[in-house]
Amino acid sequence: MSKQRSQRLNQTLNVGLERELRLARELEALTMLHKLAMLFVDEAGLKPILSEVVDVAIAISGADFGNIQLLNTNSSDLKIAAQRGFPQWWLDFWETTSVGQGTCGTALERGERVIVEDVEQSPLFVGTRALEIQLRAGVRAVQSTPLVSRSGTPLGMFSTHYKKPQRPDQRALRLLDLLARQAADIIERARMEASLRESEDRFRTLVTSTSDAIYRMSPDWTGIQYLRGRDFVPDTKGLSSAWLQKYVHPEDQPRAREAIDKAIATKSVLVLEHRVQRADGEIGWMFSRAVPILNAAGELVEWFGSTTDITTRREAEEVRK
Repeated sequence: MSKQRSQRLNQTLNVGLERELRLARELEALTMLHKLAMLFVDEAGLKPILSEVVDVAIAISGADFGNIQLLNTNSSDLKIAAQRGFPQWWLDFWETTSVGQGTCGTALERGERVIVEDVEQSPLFVGTRALEIQLRAGVRAVQSTPLVSRSGTPLGMFSTHYKKPQRPDQRALRLLDLLARQAADIIERARMEASLRESEDRFRTLVTSTSDAIYRMSPDWTGIQYLRGRDFVPDTKGLSSAWLQKYVHPEDQPRAREAIDKAIATKSVLVLEHRVQRADGEIGWMFSRAVPILNAAGELVEWFGSTTDITTRREAEEVRK
């Protein structure tokens, strides 16, 4: 075999090997992204998952360091929430980043990714204290990608840092875009869960601070979503198709069912007095009022109601008789 032919064969083998390695790295990156998408997260457990996002960002872009910052909507500053590879003094310097500061602050200001191939040559760093900090940490290149919700709301920023001057290739940038989308979804989902929990906590505080019971009912009154009354019934969370039989006194059930059916048919406010089985086994009286909730098409979607303990009043009326 001639030397020239041998060289061509080696080149072909090298190209094939490089292609296989590239495909393997691509598959590994996509696997990591898939695992992130399957994670369950709430705001209390957000930091560990954001740390995993940083790890994935470093892996898919060949970076040496990385961090994620979350946006403080009150101050419009970015605050580090997770990081890998940085000393504490670096974190102290970049703990809070303002709009227009460094690559991350500039990316926040522009609303798009900012890439600095060499911090020593970039106008974002030249002549600033930040350049000294970056060089001391061994950072020579950095990219910052905004994290934006699906509605377009800025949520934060993630950045990857490199020890040598460079620019991430198109493959890495494409994967970083996918990761940014996932990270934004994770953050938004965690905040939504926290908001729902806060709303539920407020609701429960409301109903436990009064002797009233407050509930949401399905359109056909077969399922109750919340029902709590300090003196009436035990906590019920979830759906209960047997609520009428469980809580309303048997002798009052036909009258209650008739009033409910009429309210459903006419989509009108339900007003009803009836006896109820209390949690302690005693019989009490309740005044119930439920308002129909309609959608834009006029369809009945649910009921929102409240009940008030009128046992004392009814007992007084019986005595007067």
